[in-house]
Amino acid sequence: MSKPTIALISATPLSIAPAQEALQNRLPNHEMWNILDDRLLVDAQAQGEVTLALHRRMNRLIDHALAGDTSAVLLTCSLYGFITEEYSGSAIPVLPPDQAAFDDLINSAPSGVLVIGSLESAAADSAERLRAYSLSIGRPITTTHVAVEGAAEAARAGDPSLLTDIIAPAAERAPGDFAVFLAQYSLAPAVHLLTRRLQKRVFSGPSSAANALATTLASKR
Repeated sequence: MSKPTIALISATPLSIAPAQEALQNRLPNHEMWNILDDRLLVDAQAQGEVTLALHRRMNRLIDHALAGDTSAVLLTCSLYGFITEEYSGSAIPVLPPDQAAFDDLINSAPSGVLVIGSLESAAADSAERLRAYSLSIGRPITTTHVAVEGAAEAARAGDPSLLTDIIAPAAERAPGDFAVFLAQYSLAPAVHLLTRRLQKRVFSGPSSAANALATTLASKR
């Protein structure tokens, strides 16, 4: 009997391993189905936004996943996460990359959140969406963000220690009562080392999404 499948839709290969690791830790009896369009981020950056054509392109990828034999769909690119709202009525869960992390952050009740990204656009987008979401549920939170030069290259090198060394100085400048959130899945390999260095929990999308997805799937049994 084949294992149930979870479809991961990614815009960069760097997001795949962190998402897979987190999901396999929480859902070891599931297979991962990777769907990659490595032009999604490049094209959005070139256009300056997620255009209607790019929006529809992501729709086609999600529809392709839903048409397959999959138990759930997880987007790993925060820039396209808003599109999952269109699938709220789907019998198959379609999760955005960082909604679960936003809930975890707000529930941890910090005085604020420092959002760290490798790109200014990614860090600013995540910080603004977190702030807006917190307001929408009546639990406003202060956010600030920083783009760390060299983080993208360290992520591509696949060296968590190097990635931690590059991110840590920015994280250490956050006020002591601020939470730290890594805005991109590609930065998640630094979570454990960064947590140890800062002596406080560091939040990331993959682990929160995996926990949320495990809870969602368990409720459907």
